[in-house]
Amino acid sequence: MTINFLALQFSYLSITFQSAFQYRANFFGSMTGTGLHSLFAAMAAIALIDRFGSLDGWNIGQIAVIYGLTRIQIGLVLAIFGTFTSVHWYVRAGQFDRLLVRPRSVLVQMTGLEFNGFGLGAVASGVGLVIFGLSLSPISWTWWLLPWVVVIVVSGGLIQLSLAMTLSSLELLGVRTGAASGQIENASWQMNMFPASAFGVGVQTILTFGLPWAFLSFYPSHLLYGRGSDIFIGSPVMYLAPLVAVIAGTIALTTWRYSLRRYQGIGGM
Repeated sequence: MTINFLALQFSYLSITFQSAFQYRANFFGSMTGTGLHSLFAAMAAIALIDRFGSLDGWNIGQIAVIYGLTRIQIGLVLAIFGTFTSVHWYVRAGQFDRLLVRPRSVLVQMTGLEFNGFGLGAVASGVGLVIFGLSLSPISWTWWLLPWVVVIVVSGGLIQLSLAMTLSSLELLGVRTGAASGQIENASWQMNMFPASAFGVGVQTILTFGLPWAFLSFYPSHLLYGRGSDIFIGSPVMYLAPLVAVIAGTIALTTWRYSLRRYQGIGGM
């Protein structure tokens, strides 16, 4: 069952990628635009930090790694699961109703419905920022730390996807969340431009227990650079990104299924 599901997902993504790549100028234009946007935002933060030398003891290279990891996570979500940030459009246009009559899970269809260059641009800029940051502030690698970076990226992506799915679920219940989805996505990467310890305890509490953005790259970066003592609730939280991703994913999937059962179609909105 799992193998068939993954094969179907790969087929969907392959088709949508080929479709998007038919318009190469648009594809590379969107990819380049998103990448430059991320780099310009990073340059502004770097210029600010360079003016003061460091931020709460974090130097430019370390902060570049934090921001780069977040852009990779968000980029992967936008590239593969970007449809979940546009559910409001599909519902308003009546396109979502068409998915309901097809002999495949709506969740599967949504995953492979779109593939755009915006996400790849974010991923490319994120990789560049991580390489730049590591060149300035190398990490003392151990045998387990490199695979842990992969876990960090996947966990952060799942957290982002879960937040998008939860908001999309509300859209199916008739709650308009189109503007909120974009604002939350923008806020998540902007907040992750800086280490968690640069914020007050109140903000850190919200980013930990409210909107779990601190688990995207905040806490994982504290682990990478051995700065667990900076975290206000203790260093064990640095290892909890996978657990938080599972919890967020469970909540999102449960909310999605509930909302899908309650959805009445465009005529009932």
